[in-house]
Amino acid sequence: MAQRPFLSHGSGSIMFERPHHLGLRWATQWCGAPSYPYVVMASALAFWALVALIPVYNKHYFRKDLFPYPVATAAIQLGAVTALLFAYSVADRVFRGGGTNESWVLGPHLLWKLKWTAPIGVLFGLKYGVSNLGLALLPAPTHLLLQSTDLVWTLLGAWFINGERVTVAGLCSLIGCIAGSTLLAWQALDNDAVSAPVYAIIVNLTSPVLLGLCLTFLRVACTHLMNPNNRVKGTVTSFELTALKLMQSSAVAAVLATYLEAGCWQAFLDAKVEAQRGVVFGAVPIMLYQVNCTFFAFLTSAVGIGILGQVKIVPQWLLATFLQHAAPSSVSMVAAGLTILSAALYAYSNWADYRHEAARYRRRHEGRPLASTDVEAYGTGTQK
Repeated sequence: MAQRPFLSHGSGSIMFERPHHLGLRWATQWCGAPSYPYVVMASALAFWALVALIPVYNKHYFRKDLFPYPVATAAIQLGAVTALLFAYSVADRVFRGGGTNESWVLGPHLLWKLKWTAPIGVLFGLKYGVSNLGLALLPAPTHLLLQSTDLVWTLLGAWFINGERVTVAGLCSLIGCIAGSTLLAWQALDNDAVSAPVYAIIVNLTSPVLLGLCLTFLRVACTHLMNPNNRVKGTVTSFELTALKLMQSSAVAAVLATYLEAGCWQAFLDAKVEAQRGVVFGAVPIMLYQVNCTFFAFLTSAVGIGILGQVKIVPQWLLATFLQHAAPSSVSMVAAGLTILSAALYAYSNWADYRHEAARYRRRHEGRPLASTDVEAYGTGTQK
Protein backbone atom coordinates (compact mmCIF):
# COMPACT_ATOMS: atom_id res chain seq x y z
CA MET A 1 0.00 0.00 0.00
CA ALA A 2 1.27 3.47 -0.85
CA GLN A 3 0.10 6.94 -0.10
CA ARG A 4 0.49 10.24 -1.86
CA PRO A 5 2.25 13.07 0.00
CA PHE A 6 0.23 15.47 2.08
CA LEU A 7 1.04 18.67 3.89
CA SER A 8 1.90 18.20 7.53
CA HIS A 9 0.58 21.38 9.13
CA GLY A 10 2.34 20.64 12.40
CA SER A 11 5.78 20.90 10.90
CA GLY A 12 5.05 23.08 7.90
CA SER A 13 6.74 20.65 5.52
CA ILE A 14 5.75 17.92 3.10
CA MET A 15 5.68 14.48 4.74
CA PHE A 16 5.35 11.24 2.81
CA GLU A 17 3.13 9.07 4.99
CA ARG A 18 3.37 5.32 4.49
CA PRO A 19 1.10 2.76 6.15
CA HIS A 20 3.38 1.60 8.97
CA HIS A 21 5.68 4.64 9.11
CA LEU A 22 4.49 6.10 12.43
CA GLY A 23 3.77 2.73 14.02
CA LEU A 24 7.14 1.30 13.04
CA ARG A 25 8.97 4.33 14.41
CA TRP A 26 7.02 4.03 17.68
CA ALA A 27 7.87 0.33 17.95
CA THR A 28 11.55 1.06 17.21
CA GLN A 29 11.75 3.59 20.02
CA TRP A 30 9.80 1.64 22.64
CA CYS A 31 10.18 -2.09 22.05
CA GLY A 32 12.29 -2.67 18.93
CA ALA A 33 11.33 -2.68 15.27
CA PRO A 34 10.98 -6.51 15.00
CA SER A 35 8.17 -6.39 17.59
CA TYR A 36 5.98 -4.18 15.37
CA PRO A 37 3.93 -7.04 13.80
CA TYR A 38 3.31 -8.58 17.21
CA VAL A 39 2.10 -5.28 18.66
CA VAL A 40 -0.32 -4.98 15.73
CA MET A 41 -1.49 -8.58 16.33
CA ALA A 42 -2.09 -7.97 20.05
CA SER A 43 -4.06 -4.80 19.30
CA ALA A 44 -6.15 -6.67 16.70
CA LEU A 45 -7.00 -9.46 19.16
CA ALA A 46 -8.04 -6.91 21.79
CA PHE A 47 -10.16 -5.16 19.15
CA TRP A 48 -12.07 -8.36 18.28
CA ALA A 49 -12.60 -9.38 21.89
CA LEU A 50 -14.09 -6.02 22.87
CA VAL A 51 -16.09 -5.39 19.73
CA ALA A 52 -17.86 -8.76 20.01
CA LEU A 53 -19.03 -7.92 23.53
CA ILE A 54 -20.30 -4.32 23.31
CA PRO A 55 -23.37 -4.66 20.99
CA VAL A 56 -24.64 -7.77 22.78
CA TYR A 57 -24.12 -6.10 26.16
CA ASN A 58 -25.96 -2.91 25.16
CA LYS A 59 -28.78 -4.85 23.49
CA HIS A 60 -29.61 -6.39 26.87
CA TYR A 61 -30.25 -2.97 28.44
CA PHE A 62 -32.41 -1.70 25.56
CA ARG A 63 -35.33 -3.76 26.90
CA LYS A 64 -38.50 -1.84 27.70
CA ASP A 65 -38.28 -2.76 31.37
CA LEU A 66 -34.74 -1.39 31.64
CA PHE A 67 -33.71 1.60 29.46
CA PRO A 68 -35.08 1.54 25.87
CA TYR A 69 -33.25 4.71 24.78
CA PRO A 70 -30.32 3.67 22.57
CA VAL A 71 -29.16 7.15 21.54
CA ALA A 72 -29.24 8.39 25.13
CA THR A 73 -27.30 5.27 26.12
CA ALA A 74 -24.63 6.26 23.59
CA ALA A 75 -24.45 9.78 25.00
CA ILE A 76 -24.21 8.58 28.61
CA GLN A 77 -21.54 5.99 27.88
CA LEU A 78 -19.42 8.28 25.72
CA GLY A 79 -19.71 11.02 28.35
CA ALA A 80 -18.57 8.59 31.05
CA VAL A 81 -15.62 7.46 28.92
CA THR A 82 -14.66 11.11 28.31
CA ALA A 83 -14.72 11.82 32.05
CA LEU A 84 -12.55 8.76 32.78
CA LEU A 85 -9.98 9.66 30.12
CA PHE A 86 -9.86 13.32 31.18
CA ALA A 87 -9.30 12.24 34.80
CA TYR A 88 -6.52 9.88 33.71
CA SER A 89 -4.78 12.57 31.65
CA VAL A 90 -4.95 15.15 34.45
CA ALA A 91 -3.75 12.63 37.08
CA ASP A 92 -0.89 11.56 34.81
CA ARG A 93 0.12 15.19 34.36
CA VAL A 94 -0.03 15.92 38.10
CA PHE A 95 1.86 12.85 39.32
CA ARG A 96 4.26 12.25 36.45
CA GLY A 97 4.84 15.83 35.37
CA GLY A 98 6.21 16.65 31.92
CA GLY A 99 7.82 19.34 29.84
CA THR A 100 6.17 22.66 29.06
CA ASN A 101 5.53 21.59 25.46
CA GLU A 102 4.45 18.04 26.30
CA SER A 103 0.85 17.46 25.34
CA TRP A 104 -1.93 16.59 27.77
CA VAL A 105 -5.70 16.90 27.53
CA LEU A 106 -5.84 20.55 28.69
CA GLY A 107 -2.30 21.38 27.69
CA PRO A 108 -0.68 23.47 24.95
CA HIS A 109 -2.19 23.95 21.47
CA LEU A 110 -5.65 22.79 22.58
CA LEU A 111 -7.46 24.54 19.71
CA TRP A 112 -5.07 22.97 17.20
CA LYS A 113 -5.79 19.53 18.65
CA LEU A 114 -9.53 20.16 18.60
CA LYS A 115 -9.25 21.17 14.94
CA TRP A 116 -7.97 17.71 14.00
CA THR A 117 -10.30 15.78 16.34
CA ALA A 118 -13.46 17.71 15.42
CA PRO A 119 -14.31 15.77 12.22
CA ILE A 120 -13.91 12.35 13.85
CA GLY A 121 -15.59 13.58 17.05
CA VAL A 122 -18.74 14.82 15.30
CA LEU A 123 -18.89 11.86 12.90
CA PHE A 124 -18.44 9.28 15.64
CA GLY A 125 -21.13 10.90 17.79
CA LEU A 126 -23.52 10.59 14.84
CA LYS A 127 -22.34 7.06 14.04
CA TYR A 128 -22.62 5.69 17.57
CA GLY A 129 -26.06 7.22 18.08
CA VAL A 130 -27.32 5.89 14.74
CA SER A 131 -25.70 2.49 15.35
CA ASN A 132 -27.39 2.08 18.74
CA LEU A 133 -30.70 3.18 17.21
CA GLY A 134 -30.29 0.56 14.50
CA LEU A 135 -29.41 -2.07 17.11
CA ALA A 136 -32.65 -1.29 18.95
CA LEU A 137 -34.73 -1.59 15.75
CA LEU A 138 -33.48 -5.01 14.59
CA PRO A 139 -32.23 -8.26 16.15
CA ALA A 140 -28.54 -8.18 16.99
CA PRO A 141 -27.39 -10.68 14.28
CA THR A 142 -29.27 -8.77 11.56
CA HIS A 143 -27.97 -5.41 12.78
CA LEU A 144 -24.40 -6.68 12.72
CA LEU A 145 -24.67 -8.19 9.28
CA LEU A 146 -26.15 -5.06 7.74
CA GLN A 147 -22.91 -3.33 8.69
CA SER A 148 -21.14 -5.38 6.00
CA THR A 149 -20.72 -2.46 3.59
CA ASP A 150 -18.52 -0.41 5.92
CA LEU A 151 -15.30 -1.57 4.26
CA VAL A 152 -16.48 -0.19 0.91
CA TRP A 153 -16.98 3.25 2.43
CA THR A 154 -13.67 3.01 4.30
CA LEU A 155 -11.86 2.19 1.06
CA LEU A 156 -13.47 5.14 -0.72
CA GLY A 157 -12.72 7.53 2.13
CA ALA A 158 -9.14 6.31 2.53
CA TRP A 159 -8.57 6.58 -1.24
CA PHE A 160 -9.98 10.08 -1.79
CA ILE A 161 -9.24 11.72 1.60
CA ASN A 162 -6.06 10.01 2.84
CA GLY A 163 -4.63 9.02 -0.53
CA GLU A 164 -4.15 5.40 0.58
CA ARG A 165 -3.60 2.80 -2.14
CA VAL A 166 -3.73 -0.98 -1.97
CA THR A 167 -1.75 -3.57 -3.90
CA VAL A 168 -3.41 -6.03 -6.30
CA ALA A 169 -3.15 -8.81 -3.69
CA GLY A 170 -4.58 -6.50 -1.06
CA LEU A 171 -7.46 -5.47 -3.32
CA CYS A 172 -8.33 -9.12 -4.04
CA SER A 173 -8.37 -9.80 -0.29
CA LEU A 174 -10.62 -6.80 0.32
CA ILE A 175 -13.02 -7.96 -2.38
CA GLY A 176 -13.14 -11.38 -0.72
CA CYS A 177 -13.98 -9.74 2.63
CA ILE A 178 -16.75 -7.67 1.08
CA ALA A 179 -18.15 -10.69 -0.76
CA GLY A 180 -18.19 -12.82 2.39
CA SER A 181 -19.86 -10.12 4.47
CA THR A 182 -22.40 -9.40 1.73
CA LEU A 183 -23.30 -13.09 1.56
CA LEU A 184 -23.79 -13.11 5.32
CA ALA A 185 -26.00 -10.02 5.05
CA TRP A 186 -28.01 -11.65 2.26
CA GLN A 187 -28.66 -14.67 4.46
CA ALA A 188 -29.88 -12.37 7.22
CA LEU A 189 -32.20 -10.58 4.82
CA ASP A 190 -33.65 -13.93 3.74
CA ASN A 191 -34.34 -14.87 7.33
CA ASP A 192 -35.74 -11.91 9.25
CA ALA A 193 -34.77 -8.52 7.82
CA VAL A 194 -37.27 -8.70 4.95
CA SER A 195 -40.09 -8.25 7.42
CA ALA A 196 -38.38 -5.29 9.11
CA PRO A 197 -39.61 -1.74 8.42
CA VAL A 198 -37.85 0.17 5.66
CA TYR A 199 -36.90 2.80 8.27
CA ALA A 200 -34.99 0.17 10.29
CA ILE A 201 -33.12 -1.03 7.19
CA ILE A 202 -32.17 2.54 6.18
CA VAL A 203 -30.91 3.36 9.67
CA ASN A 204 -28.78 0.20 9.76
CA LEU A 205 -27.33 0.91 6.31
CA THR A 206 -26.50 4.52 7.22
CA SER A 207 -24.23 3.47 10.06
CA PRO A 208 -21.57 1.84 7.79
CA VAL A 209 -21.26 5.05 5.74
CA LEU A 210 -20.58 7.03 8.91
CA LEU A 211 -18.17 4.33 10.13
CA GLY A 212 -16.14 4.51 6.91
CA LEU A 213 -15.77 8.26 7.31
CA CYS A 214 -14.94 7.83 11.01
CA LEU A 215 -12.05 5.47 10.29
CA THR A 216 -10.73 7.73 7.54
CA PHE A 217 -10.69 10.84 9.73
CA LEU A 218 -9.39 8.90 12.73
CA ARG A 219 -6.31 8.04 10.69
CA VAL A 220 -6.04 11.71 9.65
CA ALA A 221 -6.11 12.77 13.31
CA CYS A 222 -3.48 10.17 14.24
CA THR A 223 -1.06 11.17 11.48
CA HIS A 224 -1.23 14.84 12.44
CA LEU A 225 -1.44 14.70 16.25
CA MET A 226 0.83 11.71 16.93
CA ASN A 227 3.52 12.62 14.39
CA PRO A 228 6.86 13.36 16.14
CA ASN A 229 7.47 16.19 13.68
CA ASN A 230 4.46 18.25 14.81
CA ARG A 231 4.33 21.22 17.18
CA VAL A 232 4.02 19.03 20.32
CA LYS A 233 6.68 16.56 19.11
CA GLY A 234 4.17 13.71 18.78
CA THR A 235 3.44 13.58 22.52
CA VAL A 236 -0.33 13.24 22.00
CA THR A 237 -1.21 9.75 23.25
CA SER A 238 -4.05 7.44 22.22
CA PHE A 239 -5.71 8.25 25.56
CA GLU A 240 -5.61 12.00 24.96
CA LEU A 241 -6.73 11.82 21.32
CA THR A 242 -9.63 9.55 22.32
CA ALA A 243 -10.63 11.89 25.16
CA LEU A 244 -10.76 14.93 22.85
CA LYS A 245 -12.64 12.94 20.21
CA LEU A 246 -15.26 11.54 22.59
CA MET A 247 -15.79 14.89 24.31
CA GLN A 248 -17.27 16.08 21.04
CA SER A 249 -18.93 12.75 20.23
CA SER A 250 -20.81 12.64 23.52
CA ALA A 251 -22.11 16.18 22.97
CA VAL A 252 -23.38 15.27 19.50
CA ALA A 253 -25.03 12.08 20.82
CA ALA A 254 -26.65 14.05 23.66
CA VAL A 255 -28.19 16.52 21.20
CA LEU A 256 -29.47 13.63 19.06
CA ALA A 257 -30.97 11.90 22.10
CA THR A 258 -32.73 15.09 23.22
CA TYR A 259 -34.46 15.49 19.85
CA LEU A 260 -35.03 11.84 18.92
CA GLU A 261 -35.86 10.37 22.34
CA ALA A 262 -38.06 12.83 24.21
CA GLY A 263 -37.99 12.31 27.97
CA CYS A 264 -34.92 10.06 27.89
CA TRP A 265 -33.03 11.95 30.59
CA GLN A 266 -35.86 11.81 33.10
CA ALA A 267 -36.40 8.19 32.18
CA PHE A 268 -32.79 7.44 33.07
CA LEU A 269 -33.17 9.10 36.47
CA ASP A 270 -36.34 7.07 37.08
CA ALA A 271 -34.91 3.79 35.75
CA LYS A 272 -34.11 0.80 37.90
CA VAL A 273 -30.75 0.86 39.64
CA GLU A 274 -29.82 -2.23 37.64
CA ALA A 275 -30.40 -0.35 34.38
CA GLN A 276 -28.52 2.76 35.53
CA ARG A 277 -25.50 0.76 36.65
CA GLY A 278 -25.57 -1.40 33.53
CA VAL A 279 -25.64 1.56 31.15
CA VAL A 280 -22.86 3.43 32.96
CA PHE A 281 -20.71 0.31 33.45
CA GLY A 282 -20.88 -0.23 29.68
CA ALA A 283 -18.47 2.71 29.45
CA VAL A 284 -15.59 0.47 30.63
CA PRO A 285 -15.38 -1.87 27.60
CA ILE A 286 -16.15 1.08 25.33
CA MET A 287 -13.23 3.02 26.79
CA LEU A 288 -10.85 0.10 26.25
CA TYR A 289 -12.19 -0.39 22.73
CA GLN A 290 -11.93 3.28 21.77
CA VAL A 291 -8.37 3.73 23.05
CA ASN A 292 -7.25 0.53 21.34
CA CYS A 293 -9.02 1.55 18.12
CA THR A 294 -7.10 4.85 18.08
CA PHE A 295 -3.85 3.01 18.78
CA PHE A 296 -4.48 0.54 15.95
CA ALA A 297 -5.27 3.37 13.50
CA PHE A 298 -1.96 4.95 14.53
CA LEU A 299 -0.08 1.67 13.99
CA THR A 300 -1.54 0.84 10.58
CA SER A 301 -3.90 2.73 8.25
CA ALA A 302 -7.57 3.51 7.63
CA VAL A 303 -7.86 0.49 5.32
CA GLY A 304 -6.10 -1.69 7.89
CA ILE A 305 -8.54 -0.83 10.65
CA GLY A 306 -11.37 -1.05 8.10
CA ILE A 307 -10.61 -4.67 7.29
CA LEU A 308 -10.16 -5.41 10.98
CA GLY A 309 -13.62 -3.94 11.52
CA GLN A 310 -14.97 -6.02 8.65
CA VAL A 311 -13.82 -9.25 10.26
CA LYS A 312 -15.34 -8.17 13.59
CA ILE A 313 -18.76 -8.94 12.08
CA VAL A 314 -18.00 -12.66 12.24
CA PRO A 315 -17.33 -13.00 16.01
CA GLN A 316 -20.12 -10.52 16.77
CA TRP A 317 -22.56 -12.47 14.60
CA LEU A 318 -21.52 -15.84 16.04
CA LEU A 319 -21.80 -14.59 19.64
CA ALA A 320 -25.19 -12.93 19.03
CA THR A 321 -26.49 -16.02 17.22
CA PHE A 322 -25.28 -18.30 20.02
CA LEU A 323 -26.90 -16.18 22.71
CA GLN A 324 -30.20 -16.22 20.79
CA HIS A 325 -29.97 -20.03 20.51
CA ALA A 326 -30.11 -19.94 16.70
CA ALA A 327 -28.28 -22.38 14.43
CA PRO A 328 -26.16 -20.75 11.68
CA SER A 329 -26.75 -22.09 8.19
CA SER A 330 -24.04 -23.79 6.13
CA VAL A 331 -24.04 -20.86 3.67
CA SER A 332 -23.49 -18.42 6.53
CA MET A 333 -20.57 -20.47 7.81
CA VAL A 334 -18.99 -20.55 4.34
CA ALA A 335 -19.43 -16.76 4.06
CA ALA A 336 -17.85 -16.28 7.49
CA GLY A 337 -14.93 -18.49 6.45
CA LEU A 338 -14.45 -16.49 3.25
CA THR A 339 -14.37 -13.25 5.22
CA ILE A 340 -11.82 -14.56 7.71
CA LEU A 341 -9.62 -16.14 5.03
CA SER A 342 -9.60 -12.96 2.93
CA ALA A 343 -8.66 -10.86 5.96
CA ALA A 344 -5.88 -13.31 6.81
CA LEU A 345 -4.52 -13.06 3.26
CA TYR A 346 -4.59 -9.26 3.50
CA ALA A 347 -2.70 -9.37 6.79
CA TYR A 348 -0.16 -11.81 5.36
CA SER A 349 0.33 -9.60 2.28
CA ASN A 350 1.03 -6.57 4.47
CA TRP A 351 3.33 -8.59 6.73
CA ALA A 352 5.28 -9.90 3.73
CA ASP A 353 5.64 -6.38 2.33
CA TYR A 354 6.85 -5.14 5.70
CA ARG A 355 9.43 -7.95 6.00
CA HIS A 356 10.65 -7.41 2.44
CA GLU A 357 11.07 -3.65 2.82
CA ALA A 358 12.68 -3.90 6.27
CA ALA A 359 15.14 -6.57 5.06
CA ARG A 360 16.03 -4.53 1.99
CA TYR A 361 16.65 -1.47 4.14
CA ARG A 362 18.87 -3.44 6.53
CA ARG A 363 20.91 -4.82 3.65
CA ARG A 364 21.54 -1.30 2.42
CA HIS A 365 22.88 -0.40 5.84
CA GLU A 366 25.08 -3.49 6.24
CA GLY A 367 23.00 -5.22 8.86
CA ARG A 368 22.84 -2.30 11.28
CA PRO A 369 19.89 -2.40 13.74
CA LEU A 370 17.12 -0.09 12.66
CA ALA A 371 17.46 3.16 14.63
CA SER A 372 14.67 5.70 15.07
CA THR A 373 16.35 8.07 12.61
CA ASP A 374 16.58 5.23 10.10
CA VAL A 375 12.89 4.51 10.48
CA GLU A 376 12.09 8.17 9.90
CA ALA A 377 14.17 8.11 6.72
CA TYR A 378 12.62 4.81 5.69
CA GLY A 379 9.11 6.21 6.19
CA THR A 380 9.78 9.44 4.35
CA GLY A 381 11.64 7.87 1.46
CA THR A 382 14.88 9.78 2.10
CA GLN A 383 17.17 6.76 2.57
CA LYS A 384 20.09 6.43 0.19
